[in-house]
Formats: sequence, C-alpha cells, structure tokens
Amino acid sequence: MSHEIDFSTGRAAFVFTGDRREIWHSFGTVIAEGVTWREAVAIASIPTVHTERVFTAGGLECDGVRAIVRDDTGAFLATVSDRYSVIQYADAFAVMDRIEGLTLSTMGALKGGKIAFACAKLPDDVIAGDLHRRFLYVESGHDRMHSYNVYLTETRVVCDNTRRASQCDALAKMRVLHRGDTDAKIAASGDVMSAILSGFAES
Repeated sequence: MSHEIDFSTGRAAFVFTGDRREIWHSFGTVIAEGVTWREAVAIASIPTVHTERVFTAGGLECDGVRAIVRDDTGAFLATVSDRYSVIQYADAFAVMDRIEGLTLSTMGALKGGKIAFACAKLPDDVIAGDLHRRFLYVESGHDRMHSYNVYLTETRVVCDNTRRASQCDALAKMRVLHRGDTDAKIAASGDVMSAILSGFAES
C-alpha cells in the first residue's frame, strides 16, 4: 500500500520528531521535540477547507448539497449534505490541549488532504518489566466517510499504512460525527480521554 502523504502544495504535508531513518517513506520535515501542535499545523501545511454551492451542468443549484474545497489549492474533496458540519483539522487537534503530558510525535495530511492526523506521545509505562510506548492519536476527514476519531495506540502513525495498523490496537476510541455542535463534542472527548489517562496513572 502507498503512504498516501499529501503533496498537493509541492512538498510533503508531514512533520515528525526524531530520526528520519525511523520514517520508512523518508518524507516530511523534522521538528524539534516541544513544538506545539499549532506550530506543527503551519509547518506541515495542514489544509483548511470551506464549502461551496453545487450546480448542475445546466446551472441549476443542487438543493441540500455542498462541495468541500481546499482553501489553498482549490481542490475539490467531497460532496456533502447541508447538514454536514465541517471540522477543521486544527479544531480536531485542539483536543490535545485538554490532555496533560503529551509530546507531539507526528502530524500529516493524507490522500490530497481528505484525511489529516496527529500522533502525540504519552509518558512510557513499564509493565511487568517491559517498556510500553503509548500514543494519543487524533484524526478527522473531509471525504464524507471519515469522522473525527481519538484513541490510544501503541503504533506511531507516519502514513496511511500505519494509520490503518493503529486501528487494530486502538483503546478508548471515541468518535464524533460531522453533525451538530462538533466543537462541544470534541472538547468532551478530550475531557473523557483525560479522565481515562488519569485512571491509568493511578492504577
């Protein structure tokens, strides 16, 4: 399978901390540990989008239908209903502000900007003498199929392949559909995840 990293702007929409040799596809920009997710959004050129009206070839407007379009390139991403609530990628990643102890590890856009993700490292755990890496993973999509998702995983996501792999060991997964007050629902998911992690730390 392809890495699916977005190159719509002429360069890889992907950033990561650490050694490039750990990134199998070798694309992207190295960032220092401690770079915030807001800074990473700009460095990685994570796209923003808007919606536009849809017309037939004859010039008639299609009622109840909108097109999702990238702000930077003008590329069409998907057709959605007018009930669809756009979740800007930066708004999805803001959930990380509600959780303590995170260090951003990777962030990127995939499939022409139809999906974007952020992967933040949690403090390592030692269980029965074994070291366990854990990450908080956040993603959302503008392709009509992908909702907002946040979960815990032991997989460091660097591409679409590892994104899919992370779903196999996902824990405490929460999803927000593109409906209604998505900002409040995303904030609530962060509070729940914070409580879950606090429970892990106390156990």
